Amino acid sequence: MRAWLSAAVALWALAEASILTLVGSRAWPVALGWAGAAAAVGLLGLATRRRGLRVFGAACLPPLLVLLTWEGGLFFVPASLALLVAAALAGPAGRADGPGPRCFGLRAGRGGT
Repeated sequence: MRAWLSAAVALWALAEASILTLVGSRAWPVALGWAGAAAAVGLLGLATRRRGLRVFGAACLPPLLVLLTWEGGLFFVPASLALLVAAALAGPAGRADGPGPRCFGLRAGRGGT
C-alpha cells in the first residue's frame, strides 16, 4: 500500500509540474487550487476509518477529474487511480502493514506518537 501511496503522491507532483511547465506562470492559481484539493482528499482519507468509504471516495475521483478536464483534471487521473489501488489494498482502519493503527503511513499510537 505504501508504494501505491508514494506513486499517487509522485504522480500528483508530476501533474502539478506539468501544468506549471506547459501553461507557464499564469497557471499558479490553478496549481494552487489542485494542491488544496489534494490536501482535502488527503485529510478526508486520514479521517475516514472505514475501508469501504475510502475505496468509494477514491473510486469517485477519476470520473470527477474527467469532468474537470478544462481545469486540468486529466493530469491527475493517474494519481487518482494509484490512490484507488492504495485504498483497495489497505486493511481495516487504513493499516498499511503490521499491528497498530496506521493510516496513510502515519502512526497514531497511544500517547500521541
